[in-house]
Amino acid sequence: MKQFTLRKSMPVAEVSAVFVGRISAENKQILVTGSDAGTARTWDLDFTGAWIHEFVGHGAKTAAVSATPDGTRLVTRGDDDTVRIWDLGSGNQLKTIPGCTGGPSVSPDGTQIAVLKGERAELWDFSAHCIRTVAAQTQKINSVSFSPDGETVVTAGEDGIVGLWEARKSHQKKSIQASREPVNAVTFSPDGQLLASGGADMTLRLHRTSTGGLVKAWPPGVSPLTGVRFVPPDGGVLASNAEDGSLTFWRTDGTPEGRLNGSATTFTFTSDGKTLITGYEGDVCSWSG
Repeated sequence: MKQFTLRKSMPVAEVSAVFVGRISAENKQILVTGSDAGTARTWDLDFTGAWIHEFVGHGAKTAAVSATPDGTRLVTRGDDDTVRIWDLGSGNQLKTIPGCTGGPSVSPDGTQIAVLKGERAELWDFSAHCIRTVAAQTQKINSVSFSPDGETVVTAGEDGIVGLWEARKSHQKKSIQASREPVNAVTFSPDGQLLASGGADMTLRLHRTSTGGLVKAWPPGVSPLTGVRFVPPDGGVLASNAEDGSLTFWRTDGTPEGRLNGSATTFTFTSDGKTLITGYEGDVCSWSG
């Protein structure tokens, strides 16, 4: 059983989202946090408690944060239904994409942003020009993500369907009825061979990308799932968090790998997978495991 050791904690008021990226200007990894107050901040990963830049502009909670792989741009989404693009080095706001209900997901090459607009998923460039509508479902889409090679976009929504779409055109490659209840989160494994999803029925599921076939379904928990991620770099362990703040870890063969109770409403990993970052109410914590 994998054990998790708390290394450091840092007070961050009303933390709503966390992301680990890199900043090109200083060639180092950084932590990005979002807040219920509608701001985002960047921090050193050593948890000194001093933020680098503050990004102010959303009129409501910053619900999601991401960044380009080259460390030049920050992308945030707020409950004011906007996705905003920022200069990661200076903190200046560059562009705004209106009417966004979900996302964002940044493409692996750092040139496109997938955003959700109700029942649609759209691809935008960093000049805030819409490239195309890449996906459409019968009900609201809750989650969107690029495949590791950038060629496929996966969506999941209120209808319980996980859809696979070609990123270069509006063509659905596959439709998977993952659940009869809303699916809140979906993501690819690092090699792109597997899809993990979870949602209102409190069940974590693993599907094979090529066929859509179900590989594994874990017994229902006690709270709806809100986030799923494969632990980098190899993706042999899968993590999911739930509305009750629990964070569970499983090997993809179904072996339990650990659990943190009531301590994570949002989470992410460093690129080597050796450090887990969690956010819960007014604290951000760094764990080794």
